[in-house]
Amino acid sequence: MIALSVLDQVPFFRGSTAHEAISESIALAQEVERLGYQRFWIAEHHSMGHRACASPEILAAVIAAHTARMRVGSGGVMLSNYSPFKVAETFRLLHTLFPGRIDLGIGRGAGANAPALDALNPSHKAGETDHYSQQVRDLVGFVQNNLPETHPYYGAWTMPDGPGSPEVWILGSGESSMQVAADQGLPFCFAQFIHSKARPHIIAGYRQHFRPSSSLPAPRASLAVRVLCVENAEQAQQLARSFWLLCMREYKGPYFLHATESAARAASMAEALAYTYTEQEQAFIHERQLMMIAGDPLQVKQQLTDLAALYGVEELVILTICPDFNARLRSYQLLAEVFDL
Repeated sequence: MIALSVLDQVPFFRGSTAHEAISESIALAQEVERLGYQRFWIAEHHSMGHRACASPEILAAVIAAHTARMRVGSGGVMLSNYSPFKVAETFRLLHTLFPGRIDLGIGRGAGANAPALDALNPSHKAGETDHYSQQVRDLVGFVQNNLPETHPYYGAWTMPDGPGSPEVWILGSGESSMQVAADQGLPFCFAQFIHSKARPHIIAGYRQHFRPSSSLPAPRASLAVRVLCVENAEQAQQLARSFWLLCMREYKGPYFLHATESAARAASMAEALAYTYTEQEQAFIHERQLMMIAGDPLQVKQQLTDLAALYGVEELVILTICPDFNARLRSYQLLAEVFDL
């Protein structure tokens, strides 16, 4: 059995508003809970006009209040930009409001363009692995309120206190994040959707180097995959064109430098369908097919099942981006049906 979860980047398309994007995320969360998805993670991005959420902790609170059973959280908080103590306080409050339902997914990436990164993190330590590793260690100690007496922050007690704590996940796309998760005995989610090719050695390395912790006695890994599932395979490829146009523009340069401009929105469906790809751009897409698994339910199930087997995971975190919200919603519905959630 493969469990399915959701990663939501709160996509923002030309011709739509931020309020619409956030309202769609809430509606999506309610529907996937009904369908049997396990968790709903919200991504963090800054100064990107095609993504509407810079504060996943706030949207997580709203979504948890609009759902009843599903786990909800961040996917993830870009920890290098923040104080671990403050992040721990925020998520302890969420845990108190929604006990047993909160995930604290964290990453070490920027999640921002260069000016926003400078504004968020003037110390410029975001890329330093040792700094991030210590931040994670501090965060877990704060979240669980179990810092050792020898720790320089001992006595900094995160409130509200109480039984249990949020579940901390490391989200990553490479070996450095994997190593942090393995060293500190934390669950690990690998961002396959960032990569054009499979990298099963990352999760194999996580299992090989895993050190049991008080909260996790054995390794636990999941795989985040971008998916678009449609009844008709040809229609799926048409709907996927919006993502590929966005992907090419990001690859070519700082297309989303000014997030307030309408040009910073992700392409509408009409714009994506009207765009004519050069041979070079077609080759670009062909080389990156694993960044977007698009097809009919049986095709998608086969590809996802093969990926899960290749990586040896039992949970897939599904990211679906599509200008047509009904098609996006239907994609999650079809996946639930074909995987018999």
